[in-house]
Amino acid sequence: MSTQPQYGAPRNPLAEPVIFVKQQIRLVNLEYDLGDPQGVRTGSVAQVGQNALTAIGKIVGGLDRILQTTLEVRDSNGQPVLRIDKPLMEWNNANVTLPDGSPVGQIRKQFRIGLARFDLHDPSGNRLGGAEAKNLIAREFNFHDANGTGIARVTKKWSGVGRELFTTSDNYVIEAPLTIPNPLRLLVIASTLSIDILMKQKRGGMLGGVGDMFNG
Repeated sequence: MSTQPQYGAPRNPLAEPVIFVKQQIRLVNLEYDLGDPQGVRTGSVAQVGQNALTAIGKIVGGLDRILQTTLEVRDSNGQPVLRIDKPLMEWNNANVTLPDGSPVGQIRKQFRIGLARFDLHDPSGNRLGGAEAKNLIAREFNFHDANGTGIARVTKKWSGVGRELFTTSDNYVIEAPLTIPNPLRLLVIASTLSIDILMKQKRGGMLGGVGDMFNG
């Protein structure tokens, strides 16, 4: 993924209808590069506020599920545009806020056997929509609004440049049209970026099996 030129206005990944997500392999911190279909970097995601206990929990495995984890989504100049916070002792919920602390909503993982599902709620607790994993082994989801109408998806395959692109196991594509109203659209993007803190970190710490993402 190429870097953003050092001139002109910064790119905001939240303003992109298609977001390519590339996970950076790190021992403890979660980090992602965000880009557009042309391979230009539009932003990043970084874990912030991690203390020594959280780092040990990731290495040992298992403990990180109950510890607080915060992800910061940044534009191409490194400025925060969104925050995702899994509170202490919360296993399946994450709060989404703007950089100034204004609430966007909450992501709530459902307790069900089989394919992972989660609901998206506004700051007042109203359900705006949800998502369901397409299978047990790939990072692919279909999103719908409160009426059950499909609105977005996360996929390993994308055909937007005249040919199908297949990402690697740690990379995926968010297709979230700009016509989706906020805060629902922001919650769609945030829930996708929070997969690793709500679903993957279960067995074997951060390096646990991919199937852990999709089980309660």
